[in-house]
Amino acid sequence: MKKLLATLFDDFFTSWWKHVALLILSLSACLLLEIEIEGSYPKTPDYLLILSDVSCYLSLAAFVGILATIVVNLAKRRFRMALYAFMAIFITTIAALSFLARQSLDPPPDHFAAKLSIPANIDISEPTSTDALPVQPASGDRIELAKGIQGGIYKSTVIANPHEPGRVYLKAYELTTNCHLSAKSIRKRTEMPIGWSDDPSKLFESHADFTVYEGDWGEYYAARFEVWFVPDSGTKERLLAERIFRIEGWQR
Repeated sequence: MKKLLATLFDDFFTSWWKHVALLILSLSACLLLEIEIEGSYPKTPDYLLILSDVSCYLSLAAFVGILATIVVNLAKRRFRMALYAFMAIFITTIAALSFLARQSLDPPPDHFAAKLSIPANIDISEPTSTDALPVQPASGDRIELAKGIQGGIYKSTVIANPHEPGRVYLKAYELTTNCHLSAKSIRKRTEMPIGWSDDPSKLFESHADFTVYEGDWGEYYAARFEVWFVPDSGTKERLLAERIFRIEGWQR
């Protein structure tokens, strides 16, 4: 039994090419699945996410296996096998990093806004180019948007008085299809406490940064932004304000 286990152990670390083959296959699957996930966002099927996680874990296991192979072969003075394993992991790592760098420099468009058009005769606003709020009468709940460091990244300012303690957050919808834009991430990024007063003339501000992932740089479409209030009392949340903006998505 001991001899069999020793043979299996030695074969596991001698056959370095098996770990390399697993690394190449699983890493390729992981990268291809990531591209597919990017293209199908925000309606990515759950099975793609599961397959992506599995392939990435297999890549990690294969990577660790190759490192262990190098260490064991060096310990047993089998320098040629250790060198082969090191060269394989080095070349595979460089190839993967080059692929990821190319993807980040030239991300594939998602074409979300390619066939969308902005309806005529609607009251639509442009996000400001700075954080400065436009001069408006100091009354009524409203939302302002400012452009961020890249297209699709925005800074929001909610100006309101809900007359009770609670939090505000944003919802965004493409105007013509009513598609809910970046639902989870926008809520997570914009949900903030806001001040309140019994005096209706007093207004309070809530600031946040968020990203709209649907669409590409330079492809503009109309989006309706809604300000929702969640009372600390636990009563039903309610709509405070809404406004239509001309926006673009962030090209990942």
